[in-house]
Amino acid sequence: MGNCYAIASFSAVATHPQYIKDMFLQKAKNLAGLYTVRFYIRGKPHLITIDDEVLYDNNQNDLLFSNPNSFHPSLWGPLLEKAWAKIQFNYENSDGGFQWYVMRSILGCPVNYYKMSSLIYNSARSIWAIIHA
Repeated sequence: MGNCYAIASFSAVATHPQYIKDMFLQKAKNLAGLYTVRFYIRGKPHLITIDDEVLYDNNQNDLLFSNPNSFHPSLWGPLLEKAWAKIQFNYENSDGGFQWYVMRSILGCPVNYYKMSSLIYNSARSIWAIIHA
């Protein structure tokens, strides 16, 4: 599945866990197995409701594309992936995309991106100067 751009964005934002926590309206597992996740679409908050059924390999008795374990048992990653696929109408449509678009949808603020191949750089200092110009 080619949604690594979304997974990378979720992971980058997760370095500040409160942003991920704030996306989920339900903070604990519920009996209905339903979760509501907030994304910003065209700058406005949209609530996306999903169930807790995620892609599972019966033969391996394990989740596909995710590896929760006793040290990291959370399922926020597969749940966000599912919510993102729902925004795109299905998993197939979420194949291929841009990190800046996902970041904007998560954070609800304007984002900027730089195509590294178009930048003239020869040091970390010159890249930093371009980003903070």
